[in-house]
Amino acid sequence: MNILTISGRTFKDPEVQDISTDLSIVKFTIVNNDNRQKNKETGKYESIGCFVDCQYWTKNPGLWLRKISNGTFLSVSGKLKQETWGEGDNKRSKKILDIPSMNFPEIIVNPFDDSKASTSNPPISSKPPIKPASTISKPPIEDIPF
Repeated sequence: MNILTISGRTFKDPEVQDISTDLSIVKFTIVNNDNRQKNKETGKYESIGCFVDCQYWTKNPGLWLRKISNGTFLSVSGKLKQETWGEGDNKRSKKILDIPSMNFPEIIVNPFDDSKASTSNPPISSKPPIKPASTISKPPIEDIPF
């Protein structure tokens, strides 16, 4: 099975490619920075970006264009595919993350990066709020089945 999950920020605003009158592909790139590379000359760790091209098939691209823009923090899962084009010595290829479904709760603000949090991309949640344990009433002892 080929499933890849990646979290990161979008590199630029997404693009839309119309396939038919009712189907489009939203294309965007996610950048995931890894701070594990140590510069041998300076001895400091450097941020190395991993750029992943993504595509999402949808009937309503406008909805996603309003939610995703340059710098939006996303967490997406999909199948890694390889596209090839050209002929002979000019043959080229690249890998693309093909996202089969995307829900609004996956569009989140990075909780570890306060400097880039913005009000234009507030967290969206479909879950009800969690009540503190002190506000939950306990059942009477006779209702417990053991």
